Amino acid sequence: MFPPLAGNSLLQTTDPTSAINIVLSGSTLPATKTAPSAFTMAPYDWLVSDQDVADVVSFIQTSWAM
Repeated sequence: MFPPLAGNSLLQTTDPTSAINIVLSGSTLPATKTAPSAFTMAPYDWLVSDQDVADVVSFIQTSWAM
């Protein structure tokens, strides 16, 4: 249902822009025939500081990337 973090191409890059954008703006997985409900991650731009975003993206990238 959710994309795996391990081996995820978004985390394999040295450019964290996409991961930062997802944390700040949120994301929605579209509904499909086999999963008719869309799943959404809320945006956190209103809640977290730049340092919080840097910390969480760094943690995710070092834990599940390459």
